[in-house]
Amino acid sequence: MKKLFVFLMLGYSALSFAQEEVLLRLNYKKGDVYKIEMKMMNDLGNSNSMNMNFMMNQEIKNVTSEEYTAEAKIKKIVANVSQAGVSIQYDSSKKEEELDAMAKMMKPQIDPILNTLIIVKGDKLGNVIETKTIPNLPQNSNLTSQTNNVVYPKKSVKIGDTWNSTKKENGLDFDYTYTVTSITPKNVALKVMGKISGSGEGDLKGEIDIDKKTGIPTESKLNMNIKINGNNFKTSIILLTTKI
Repeated sequence: MKKLFVFLMLGYSALSFAQEEVLLRLNYKKGDVYKIEMKMMNDLGNSNSMNMNFMMNQEIKNVTSEEYTAEAKIKKIVANVSQAGVSIQYDSSKKEEELDAMAKMMKPQIDPILNTLIIVKGDKLGNVIETKTIPNLPQNSNLTSQTNNVVYPKKSVKIGDTWNSTKKENGLDFDYTYTVTSITPKNVALKVMGKISGSGEGDLKGEIDIDKKTGIPTESKLNMNIKINGNNFKTSIILLTTKI
């Protein structure tokens, strides 16, 4: 009888854990600073590629009951471009005399980005309300891209639950479906699937790990296949966020 009681209690505990619900919200605190690293790998076809690494710091400047404001600056950019048999490697942390001729040609275009302030205003569900860059230069137009951010549902979720969200960027419409795959004492894991339409068409899939306490996506991996004007492009994005 005692063994049966223990077995039943263990089964009840496992069931309770499996049915745990989590209310996903961005619980930023004013003054918090995060290190963000983004790795973007673009297969442009015909042996052409463009791989970019961005490293930035983001500070939470203000938090209310519903919204937050954050400011970010890019600290380092590493680019590896291969096109038409020409290879260019650029590292913003290197001195100009350490760069080859092709990389020196990129420097005037990239350096202004390192001096740009990125301001983001959003709500606790993950909706981006406003973004802007100072100064507002042409090469800064993609810095406010929110392709990898997650918009949370209003209700609590448990393992197996799904929800949808849509975004528009650069003439493309993104239709995401998120599914909760696991909940642990520290993390919530999501699987993401989606369709791309608009000026191009394609699909996407990936995985996201979310800090259960703060609601902040700590690791995001997203793979996209897009066809534009008959050309196929593959993009992989890895986003890592760490509090410092």
